[in-house]
Amino acid sequence: MKLKLFTSIALLLLPLMLVAQGRVTVSGTVTDKNTGEPLPSATVSIAPSSDKDAKKYTSTDMDGKFTFTSVSYDSYVIGVTYATDRARIF
Repeated sequence: MKLKLFTSIALLLLPLMLVAQGRVTVSGTVTDKNTGEPLPSATVSIAPSSDKDAKKYTSTDMDGKFTFTSVSYDSYVIGVTYATDRARIF
């Protein structure tokens, strides 16, 4: 069954854990807007707002959870793609 295009993800950005030298951990959960079900194997990207070409990527686990570690303390753009969806920037 083709999944409907989801228009939101639940990002659990708290707690942001500050670590040495201004580094943080960014984590969250990607869910389907209509069903609330977690989306496993979604691709999540993160890039500084000032340089959107400097992206880092990860995939969600079976529970839709993702984590970026040792991220510089800054303002970021997070994007998600899943199956046949087009990229969504949040």
